[in-house]
Amino acid sequence: GPSFITAGDGAICIWSEDANPVMQFGSYPGTSPASIAVGTIGATATNEGDEQGRANHTKYYLAACVRITREVDPNRFRLVPQNEAERRRREADLAQEQMIQNQLLIVSRFVKVWCYDATNQLRDEITPPDLEETTGSVTKLLDMNGQLVCGDSWGGIRIYDWVPSSSSGTEVSRRQCALFQFRGSSIACMEQVGGKNKEECHNHHLLAVSIQPEQQSHILPLAHSLGVTRPRGVYVIDAKEATIKAVLDAHSDTVRCIRSLPDGGILTAGGKMDATVRVWDPVATLLCDDDGGSDDVVVKEETSILKQPGYVFDLKVLPDSNGSNVYAIAGARYNVIKIV
Repeated sequence: GPSFITAGDGAICIWSEDANPVMQFGSYPGTSPASIAVGTIGATATNEGDEQGRANHTKYYLAACVRITREVDPNRFRLVPQNEAERRRREADLAQEQMIQNQLLIVSRFVKVWCYDATNQLRDEITPPDLEETTGSVTKLLDMNGQLVCGDSWGGIRIYDWVPSSSSGTEVSRRQCALFQFRGSSIACMEQVGGKNKEECHNHHLLAVSIQPEQQSHILPLAHSLGVTRPRGVYVIDAKEATIKAVLDAHSDTVRCIRSLPDGGILTAGGKMDATVRVWDPVATLLCDDDGGSDDVVVKEETSILKQPGYVFDLKVLPDSNGSNVYAIAGARYNVIKIV
């Protein structure tokens, strides 16, 4: 059955444990996958303690968003038409190009979701319910305790629950249950934090979010506004309370990677103009440093810098299989992966 998923070059591929392709989904022409998320929709047992019944009723989802990759020739419309026929052809070409760009913008707002049952069979496809114009292009996806979290280019963070969409309960749809916004920014990266392992993280609703400043500021209707005090900072927010708990501000460029560490700490990697990987104290320790009261936001500007791996495209934490707090870090840059 499916073992891992890869995304890139205009397609998403599901692989078996033997590295054989099981299924492939192509993205819309002119786009490529930007982010994916995998999670569990729900589990229902026929009897209390019936684990087998719970497994049989569990659904899994794969969510994906895309970025626009279509390139436009800057010299395509440079020449001035010399006659009426050329003017009409130019107008037709301009109208067609505008139509293509508008369609790509709509597609970039999609979050496409595929659902699977316990037999790993594709069951259904959910059409996104939020294709209105009052939203930016989706930039990042994350599964948080079975909820789908979507970040976009307008600084919006939407959290979705899964609800039955048929009387039998076999079909599901997603329902928005929370909406936050960092105005004047886009969402660069998100990660669930707050625990020493996945199980402990699931007991929390803390998100570490990095943002990137944008020239234009958009307002999302009905969104709870989160104040941007540090344009390059990483914001630790409580998704349940819709509040900012802490700001980690030490990078000189937008943070492109955030990872939770086995000891509850946070790992962050800045962009090319920063080129550093930094290790932060466990979230519980950071929040305990609040000397001004529980309503104050903790701001941290000093932390340790790792000598390696430096500038990276992505990071993964490799925990100790014996369950200790010892871990390694794998950093990817161009065609090289460094493990430190």
